[in-house]
Amino acid sequence: MSPTEVVQVAEMRAQAANGEARRRREAARVSARHVAEAVGVSHTAVLAWEAGKRYPNRKAALRWHRLLAELAEVSAG
Repeated sequence: MSPTEVVQVAEMRAQAANGEARRRREAARVSARHVAEAVGVSHTAVLAWEAGKRYPNRKAALRWHRLLAELAEVSAG
């Protein structure tokens, strides 16, 4: 894993814990189910991450990070 990826995983885990990931998803008007499909996990996993009950594994965190970055670009638009 590259240093950039380590930072991205840490960012996603922190954003999940502090609620920022959920705020970003909701701001983009995307459901947890759609995030789950894009990331390759169940929607209950996404909800657990956003509630700070669990953390995504490395691969899921990286996919989630990329998805939220792309959604931010579209929202800024």
